[in-house]
Amino acid sequence: MHTISRKTTIAAALTLGLLAPGFALAADAGPYLFGDWNGQRARLAEQGVSFDFGYTSELAHNSEGGTRALTRYSDQWVLGSALDLDRLWGWQGATFKATVTNRNGKNLSTDAGLGTFQQVQEVYGRGQTWRLTDLHLEQALLDGRVILKAGRMGIGADFAGFSCDFQNLSFCGSQPGNLVGSYWANWPVSVWAGVAKVNTSRDSYLQLGVYQVNPRYLDDGYAVRKGLHPNNPHGTTGALIPVEFGWQPQTGPYRGLPGSYKVGAWYNTS
Repeated sequence: MHTISRKTTIAAALTLGLLAPGFALAADAGPYLFGDWNGQRARLAEQGVSFDFGYTSELAHNSEGGTRALTRYSDQWVLGSALDLDRLWGWQGATFKATVTNRNGKNLSTDAGLGTFQQVQEVYGRGQTWRLTDLHLEQALLDGRVILKAGRMGIGADFAGFSCDFQNLSFCGSQPGNLVGSYWANWPVSVWAGVAKVNTSRDSYLQLGVYQVNPRYLDDGYAVRKGLHPNNPHGTTGALIPVEFGWQPQTGPYRGLPGSYKVGAWYNTS
């Protein structure tokens, strides 16, 4: 367990993000980081094939406190694709997604001996290497009221979701993964899983998930050797079963005050 240093720690952080638009399935989804490939990318999107390219760099400096005054840099590359199977093959409501990531750099929190509860650079961690971050099939039923997902996924992609507008890990991503990361796998780690979501109204939903608990996926050494493999290594200890109810008012009297309210629980059978 980390302890907070008694000395004052001042960390200056700079985040540079160059993110291409997400899995946009429309041809007019906006400018692309690497251009439209002479119109080919827009035509592929119309046919149901879209791409996601992203790069994030995080530079952090410790000027006082800890054990050393240091500057550290870390970054992440994202390569992904989404296939609209309805447009491609007439499979109504089905989408297939795949994402791989690559992380590099060093961790200021450790190297400068900051003793903080959370990392200064959220993009560092889970092995500075390539990983299979997402590989799943999504099926929408009953006009989108029911969503089913199965494949390799991170838990934080669907449960306890939180924005990631800041570099400090305390303000980025699904917090259970930052607190009980020995079995809750957030991005860029993925495990075999299934999720069922029911949109109970236009502004609310109820969802249940079952995620594999396998420490091998969290092992940095294993990730270096087989992080890109869509395999199922031995060592599974159980399943993580989260449930969540969410209310995200966008309409009615709350139209001018959109928000996100979530309550949930999880059980680990390990």
